[in-house]
Amino acid sequence: MLDTRNLSFSYTGNQTFVFPDISIASGQHLLVLGKSGTGKTTLLHLLAGFLDPQAGSINLQGQAFSSMSGYQRDLFRAQHVGVVFQAHHFIGSLSLEQNLLWAQKLARKAPSISEIRDRLDRLGLAHRAKAKPNSLSHGELQRASIIRALINHPALVLADEPTSSLDDENCGEVVQLLDQQAKTEGAALVVVTHDKRLKDYFNNWINL
Repeated sequence: MLDTRNLSFSYTGNQTFVFPDISIASGQHLLVLGKSGTGKTTLLHLLAGFLDPQAGSINLQGQAFSSMSGYQRDLFRAQHVGVVFQAHHFIGSLSLEQNLLWAQKLARKAPSISEIRDRLDRLGLAHRAKAKPNSLSHGELQRASIIRALINHPALVLADEPTSSLDDENCGEVVQLLDQQAKTEGAALVVVTHDKRLKDYFNNWINL
């Protein structure tokens, strides 16, 4: 489902990051561990199509994702890839419900208020549907980010440092929530982090 080969990237004037090959099937999970500066977020941005690899290839669902034009890749990402960012990146002027509707529109999916409200209800956020992002707690924003990443039924879910600022109890809850929601969709899940606690929740992991 996701395959990378000989992937590398370098920022202007900086070191070149060379990444191990990745191959995971639908429904499988992968934890990518590494200290700051090892290229974890760069790898996630390559897998999401936000960056072009210097060398190598990324294939997602049999498509040469890394070879697509910018427009093709943006649409493909919106339809097939869900991303849980470190920063939440919600549009501040829109309500939570409107932000999720916008995610559907970007993927050219028919907006579905009923599906959005069902997901908000399942994650305990139904009462916050009309709230603006700046009024949500950190935990509410995390759950809302997971809903947004999964609202278009992606084949691949990417999560960037989802537990770095959490205590042990909340760390476990977030990882289990990501795992549960990805399994519900049958999606592959890749988590990049420096948080070694997550090794307790993944049996498939690599170090950068």
